[in-house]
Amino acid sequence: MACNRAGSWHHGLACLGQLSGSGLEANVVTFSAGVAACEAGGIWETTLRLLANMQTQTSAALCDGVYKIAASGDSMGWRRALRLALLATSFDARGPIIFSSLTKMRESWIRAMEMLASAQRLGTRPTVVAYTAVIAACKEALYQVPPKLSDATQHRMRQWPRSLGLFAELQKRALQPDSVATGSVIAVCGAERQSELSLEIFRQMMAETVETDLTMYNILIDACKLSNDADQAFELLEELLCRRLQPSDLTYNHLIACSATSARSPPASELLSAMHHRALEASVVTYNNLLACCKSGRQEEQAWQIFVQMRAESVEPNALTWAALLGRAGQVHGEALLSALEEESNVVVCSAALELCQRLGDSERALEIFSQMQEERVRPDAVTYAAVIDCCLEQDQFLEVQELLSELQSCVL
Repeated sequence: MACNRAGSWHHGLACLGQLSGSGLEANVVTFSAGVAACEAGGIWETTLRLLANMQTQTSAALCDGVYKIAASGDSMGWRRALRLALLATSFDARGPIIFSSLTKMRESWIRAMEMLASAQRLGTRPTVVAYTAVIAACKEALYQVPPKLSDATQHRMRQWPRSLGLFAELQKRALQPDSVATGSVIAVCGAERQSELSLEIFRQMMAETVETDLTMYNILIDACKLSNDADQAFELLEELLCRRLQPSDLTYNHLIACSATSARSPPASELLSAMHHRALEASVVTYNNLLACCKSGRQEEQAWQIFVQMRAESVEPNALTWAALLGRAGQVHGEALLSALEEESNVVVCSAALELCQRLGDSERALEIFSQMQEERVRPDAVTYAAVIDCCLEQDQFLEVQELLSELQSCVL
């Protein structure tokens, strides 16, 4: 133990080896110190051997050691750790708890499913926490990009029924789903644009006295947002207010995004005012959603005012901000364009600038922007060339057009 405190974990393991060689019997404290030394050195293979040797010593120390392996996030020894956890079940009532913690040590949903199936084959009854961890693993898999993008739809379709099946199995085993399991399933349904099913599960869990906190409402409102069900999202806002829950910035971010898809929703500006009234901080996500609302409603001037307010509050724009403000198909405000060129020079911003120059007939400014792109190694695309060529044609600058066409032919677009 003294070696561990001094940071000399390798000396601690050497002392344990000398103890065994001297014919002395190691006790719980000794083994625990050895496990701690392995933890400090990241030697989980040695930890497993120590735990196997101490099976007859004490069940409590065995449980604690397996728990440490689970908490480490080690991805190599999880199968042997699982066997030890199953063995610990016969020694100590904490065996199912250890299994649950091991299930959280998931690298992927496949591993989580394997661990659950292994436990069931060996007669160990997984706990609610174990099922919750596997359901959460399936939920996270929804956001993993498959090696082949063509497999993305099939990949997502597999996770939805799998999560629902696990959730139903949990209930068949007379286990009460907790808020984490319920929230994970609702999020999966939301990702699949199944807001009605999300709401059905939510109401069922409310009837079974599962705690419905703000996190649960945020997950459900997000599910409505993904399903383009803005009316239901705002009904949920009223419901959570009736329950004396205080909306968060995440709540309003989801609701503002809903406003962009429904003409019957409250204006996004009202939602922003409500945020300020509640002393909630508007982030770049909030403002990006507001700009998206303006874009869908063709409210270019209001978009510019929102952008000015955003900068006044020292909220830094990101690439999504410029995309919402300077979309190629939309109108572009001159001052916003100048701000964009100062902040971020990329093909989207520069192409939007060239479109504006084309509308204004400012070929000189268009050529300056095009030169700036080349100096900053921003690779123009076909739309960029088309905009600057059209701009020069309108001003009868045929020499410049000829040079641009020659350059376009020599480029691999």
